[in-house]
Amino acid sequence: MRIINSLIIVFALTMFSNAYAQQIIGFDFVESTGQEETVDAKINDANLQKSVLTKGKGIKKTGKVLRTFGGVFSEKASKQQALASNEYLEFKVQAKDGFQVSLTSLKAKIRRNGSGPNSYVWMYSLDGSDFKEIAGTETTLAGDEPSGTAQPNIKLATIKELQAVPSSKAITFRIYAWGASSAMGSFTFGKSPSTHEEGKTTLFVVGKVEAK
Repeated sequence: MRIINSLIIVFALTMFSNAYAQQIIGFDFVESTGQEETVDAKINDANLQKSVLTKGKGIKKTGKVLRTFGGVFSEKASKQQALASNEYLEFKVQAKDGFQVSLTSLKAKIRRNGSGPNSYVWMYSLDGSDFKEIAGTETTLAGDEPSGTAQPNIKLATIKELQAVPSSKAITFRIYAWGASSAMGSFTFGKSPSTHEEGKTTLFVVGKVEAK
């Protein structure tokens, strides 16, 4: 009887904690060489489908920049050219059957080399093809810190489409970048710390996953 009661309590606490905003998807690149084509999320809520970070077809491989994920973007491209050439980094957030997900915020650390893209914008889609720009996220980067620079927090809670999203829809996030000054201009997420720290990831989404 005590065992049953304990299991009930654990289950209740799990459901209770999932009802509040927390880090539900998180990527870090502690073990990355910088040349991977994909990276799985380090933190992935149990009631979400597996989230994988991928690259658009327009991005070329970088050299071995450890603890990063990204690539080389086209020289002197404009925003319109970046969109047309599929120069983006992408990941998805999707609830499992019987659950829904609501998003609160997104946070990223970005690294560019001295000739890398100096501008970016975040977009999202609920069907994988019609992408909408997240207002206020178009940004110009001034520096090229070797360890990367933490970017401002992106608020998602005010976007109605990203609240109570059912399992039948995947939320796709893309970050497009442009403005490289040479053919070797790189743009990446990172660098991650040399060791993973629980709750501290280089790219993460805060939200809540609830039973539907």
